[in-house]
Amino acid sequence: MKIQRLIRRGFLAAGALVAALGVSSVANADPIVLKVGTLAPTASPWGKVFDTWSRGIKQRTNGAVEIQIFPNSQQGDEITMAGKIRNGQLDGAAMTATGLSAFNQNVLALQLPGVFGGDWAKLDKARNTIRPLLDPDFEKRDASGKAKGVYVVGWGDVGVGYLMSKGGPVNKPSDLKSFKPFYIAGDPIGQNFLTVVGVTLKAIPVPEIFTALSGNNVNVLTSPALAAEQLQWSSFVDHLNEVPAGMGIGGLVFSAAKLDSLPPELKAAVLETGKITGDALTDKIRKEDAAALVRLKGSMKVYKPSPADQQEWANVFEKTRKAVCGSTIKQAVCDAVIAAAK
Repeated sequence: MKIQRLIRRGFLAAGALVAALGVSSVANADPIVLKVGTLAPTASPWGKVFDTWSRGIKQRTNGAVEIQIFPNSQQGDEITMAGKIRNGQLDGAAMTATGLSAFNQNVLALQLPGVFGGDWAKLDKARNTIRPLLDPDFEKRDASGKAKGVYVVGWGDVGVGYLMSKGGPVNKPSDLKSFKPFYIAGDPIGQNFLTVVGVTLKAIPVPEIFTALSGNNVNVLTSPALAAEQLQWSSFVDHLNEVPAGMGIGGLVFSAAKLDSLPPELKAAVLETGKITGDALTDKIRKEDAAALVRLKGSMKVYKPSPADQQEWANVFEKTRKAVCGSTIKQAVCDAVIAAAK
């Protein structure tokens, strides 16, 4: 409720601006419906904030703009959603780094393994540092100035990633050879990590992870605690490695061409309320993820790798970073993130 009040206050505080911009002058026309996809279930913390956003922007624009949320992977995985944004089937999406990277792979620098140690302050500093490097590539335009990319209207987070397994612990990376690991389809960091470890590569889209876990086709995953709970993955694992593997980040994106086609006052409303929503998500999800981790630790066998095992993780993380930096991700962006995290 506190987060919902925060969002509402943000919308209501813009009330004078609504009148000044003349939004009501277009309110009698048919509403502009913006279709937004997300992997998040309706009843999840993300879904509840999105519902508040949808109701808030309708109020903010006096009914001129409506946001239609398609939850629970209804529009496919994030790579599919990115394609739908490009061809106009969707106007926007709430995405993790996997989806964001379909528009700008340099955003993956914020999910480099072993960099932040679960410290959100370091993540915030790194994200603020590289925003000037990211935004132009997200908002790219053709030679005529026509928008070809997306606006990141708000940033949010997914949580701190931890490795979870079934039937026994994964103390060190080489232990994965005795399990059935996978990487999320479209995630080059996960793919390179498994390549460095030397295990068979298996890519699975997020909507299919539950089925793969329930069928024992995979039995280990790296996920934030909150995501594992909300997507019901945690019911299929019983061990948790308490060393943070990486940070899960995300954002709210809209087709730049679509927003540019709106009347200026309505485009401003989407941008402003998107930022409010992103800020609310950042606060809410970090708290919810920390609480979810406490719950999972209470229901799983928790283990901390030995110093020698931790060094093996550090070595594999470093090799993974070297594999993606300078190729998938610009070296300058990697360097800026790593420097900001120190």
